[in-house]
Amino acid sequence: MEKMTVTAAKWGNSLAVRIPASEAKKASIREGDEVDLTASQKGRLILRKINKEINFDHLYAQMTLDNCHSEIDWGVSVGHEDIEW
Repeated sequence: MEKMTVTAAKWGNSLAVRIPASEAKKASIREGDEVDLTASQKGRLILRKINKEINFDHLYAQMTLDNCHSEIDWGVSVGHEDIEW
């Protein structure tokens, strides 16, 4: 983990700190992502990306002809896995 100094700036009635692109990339944080912010009495701010649950409907909505894989040939059946659908 690399130490980096950034400056707090006024943003309306609040303060804002810019997250450098290199650090955002390391943390997989993109514009619009939600983060948890925790402030300690020792002067520390901790940001944690909120990982939203991904469900089947979300994954299905992302499917295109370009990223849809064809059926995989696993070879001959060796047990009871040969099931007709």
